[in-house]
Amino acid sequence: EPGADRRLADYDQIVAYFRELAATSDRVVLDGGEPDGAAGRTTEGRPFFVAVISAPDNLRRLEEIRRDHLRLAEPRGLAPDEGEALVSRGKAVVACMASIHSNEVGPTQAMPALAHRLATTDDPELLRALESVVLVVVPCHNPDGYVAQVDWYRRWVGTPYEAAPLPDLYHRYVGHDNNRDWYAFTQVESRLTVDAVYARWRPVATLDQHQMTEDGPRLFVPPYQAPVEPHVDGALLERLDALGGAIRRDFAALGLKGVVSGVLFDAWSPNRAYVHYHGGVRVLTEIASARQATPVEAPRVQRRWTAASPENPDPWPPGPWRLSDVVRYDVEVALSALKAIARERATWLGVFRDVLARGAAPKGFAGYALVGADALPGGRPRATDMATVLRYGGVEARRVRGAQAGLIDADPARTVPDGAWFVPAGQPFFPFAQALLENVPYPEIRDGGALRRPYDVVCHHLPTLLGFEALRLDRAPETRDDETPAAAPTGPGAAPPACAPRAVRRAVYRSAAASMDEGWLRFFCDVRGISIERFGDDDVATRLVRRDAAGRAALIEGGPRLLVIPDLGRDVLNRGPSAVNLPPERRGGLGDAGAAAARDFVRAGGTLVCIKDSCAWAIDLLGLPLRNVLLDLPEGTRVDVPGAALRLIDAPATSPLAVRASGWPRLGAEGAAAIFQNGKAWTLSAAPEGARSAPAPQYLYAWAPSDRIRLSGYAEGVEHLAGRAAVVRADVGAGRAILFGFAPHFRHVTHATFPLLDAALDDV
Repeated sequence: EPGADRRLADYDQIVAYFRELAATSDRVVLDGGEPDGAAGRTTEGRPFFVAVISAPDNLRRLEEIRRDHLRLAEPRGLAPDEGEALVSRGKAVVACMASIHSNEVGPTQAMPALAHRLATTDDPELLRALESVVLVVVPCHNPDGYVAQVDWYRRWVGTPYEAAPLPDLYHRYVGHDNNRDWYAFTQVESRLTVDAVYARWRPVATLDQHQMTEDGPRLFVPPYQAPVEPHVDGALLERLDALGGAIRRDFAALGLKGVVSGVLFDAWSPNRAYVHYHGGVRVLTEIASARQATPVEAPRVQRRWTAASPENPDPWPPGPWRLSDVVRYDVEVALSALKAIARERATWLGVFRDVLARGAAPKGFAGYALVGADALPGGRPRATDMATVLRYGGVEARRVRGAQAGLIDADPARTVPDGAWFVPAGQPFFPFAQALLENVPYPEIRDGGALRRPYDVVCHHLPTLLGFEALRLDRAPETRDDETPAAAPTGPGAAPPACAPRAVRRAVYRSAAASMDEGWLRFFCDVRGISIERFGDDDVATRLVRRDAAGRAALIEGGPRLLVIPDLGRDVLNRGPSAVNLPPERRGGLGDAGAAAARDFVRAGGTLVCIKDSCAWAIDLLGLPLRNVLLDLPEGTRVDVPGAALRLIDAPATSPLAVRASGWPRLGAEGAAAIFQNGKAWTLSAAPEGARSAPAPQYLYAWAPSDRIRLSGYAEGVEHLAGRAAVVRADVGAGRAILFGFAPHFRHVTHATFPLLDAALDDV
């Protein structure tokens, strides 16, 4: 029974169940083009399944319904009477995505229950809903991680380590960041979803089913809290508000409590909300978690959620909370949404048509020329370039034919170069391009005087992140209409490097605390064909250095010459994860032996590269005379940069530390954009975080002056970072340490700083 205590259906069982339903029910089909019914293959080669559930008559003419719906999604050339006819006879396409975050097992457990309910129901309202709606279901959005999560839970259930956190990423590369990829499309699963669901079906609504912490409300449904990204059409927000209201009313009628709206989650960034720019609404649901399938007997609900309020009108009375509760809430949300959309089917289809028509309407300018959007400094190819974004965003673009001037009234002398991409206005998904190509400031919203922090990184301005210009053109250029955007390949070895790096053995530290920063770094290396080996605690302690008869340390012959420590804090590096219920063999930590080996590795000639939080550990370890300036701010000073693009510049020539190591690129007058997310900024200090034993480091790159530092996104107090060191390189013995105060490979979108990571990985 889905939701049973301490029982999880695995991926093969769920797929087998959907196959059985498709074979025996006239309301369910699998919608994949591969021989086994899959829509494609995941990062690790597993089948990615999509199912379609609707009334039998709809499934018999499913391709006709799909063609009609896609015609409605193309407003150009759609006559009013044809549009009305399509709305009159069309079906509302609704997508349901389950468990993109694999430790949130409830939605995937709920999908067989939902499918069974719809395949067997004789409820008249549900039967009418199936006549009006085509439901496209992804039963498990991240099969690779779900397999790992279920295997791990089953291994320890019934032991003291039951429900211990998975000690590795549940997506090979990106872990929890896999739902932040809906504007860069770096990952296989993102691209599969676009091809198999969004481009194939163009849903009017997507149920994106997640879980949240056990100590909050029981369920979040939209509307979202402000702000909403300004290129999201207001009619979609009205539909979303109405749908959220219908779900809340249904839950009240069922006696299901603890439903909140208008708090916690926003709809600012397209990195989580693809459908908002393609004619539909993202119905995010976040349900309180059990401990996987283990009940929580007495959740300590935060006081905020125990009292009634406009956002939380019917609080949940604390008590036991089980996976079966999660499954029930997931199923009831989906059923409620289906019934509500079916009741207003024609309204939903009309809004879908009209929103896309407004997207294709004239904008007062001809479109954007993307200047410098193809190449990177240093000649390395992009794994995710602008053409990939255009292709998966459904945005039409063409190459400019020959250099052309006079296309910008404000600057008639400006020439658009031959071969630049031109993105014309007047196409249905143009708002997606606008959201990514216009640098819209994040609005200041105050709650009781304090600025409202955004839910996540709010910088999605691709010209800033990728290092090119998006020029508004008053007139369209001549174009080569035979060339359209083609996606760059992705995955291991998909894009062999244009300039092969030196044959260097490299390693990256693999903590027992899963690190997304480490995963993104491996992705960066894999798509470039840069070999890098994962080193655990024992590897660091035993495979970096050896000692001769006199006790002198030397690098192991054939061993790594460079070690990367990803963004992990001192305590995790020293002692391992803090989770008390992890099995002893997975608690890890480098400890004294690993730290000593890393120190000897550098002194013997190795290169240690540290990113963000691990830099403090290295400063201690090597006695570097550096101090994070954010540790010494006056009381009451606020520096809050949860994720913004800041300008990085070459170290000032006047700096005594501006001695440039060979192989490191210059950033030039404009500098480069780096994502600062709780990052670092250093100054020299006679009283460093560790005891001084190393010479002063080279000051490679700095944060820009205060009047130029902020490029995009939400940031308070960045003036305190201005002029401080952002990347340093310190000689220690025969080796060196390289410290990054930010992640130069952040979510594989900060292409402007990729050359810095390339330089670090080759600096031996």
